[in-house]
Amino acid sequence: MNRNIPNWVMGYVEYTKHMEA
Repeated sequence: MNRNIPNWVMGYVEYTKHMEA
């Protein structure tokens, strides 16, 4: 599951990183 990370997940992670600050 961790090996197959959907594209939307990657975008979500980036979104959270921007909102983290």
